[in-house]
Amino acid sequence: MTLVICGNEMEFGMEKWQHCKLDGNRVVFLGARGVFENKADAYSTQRGAWGVLEDAGWQLVAVVPDAKGELVYFFKRPISQEA
Repeated sequence: MTLVICGNEMEFGMEKWQHCKLDGNRVVFLGARGVFENKADAYSTQRGAWGVLEDAGWQLVAVVPDAKGELVYFFKRPISQEA
């Protein structure tokens, strides 16, 4: 939680997050403003995708099997103040 001071008022704001999922070697960005702002990036290996996500500050929050039993990994990271 963040504290924002405006003049003499203090407001408590919720942290805003970006979300993505790693499905095989494909990273799908779910969009901070809605599910319709999706874009996808594919990497040669799942390990390569993990390295890119880790270096970019993504945090693993869930692992869920898909219909085929393959694991899908969900990540989040805070939206920067500049965004």
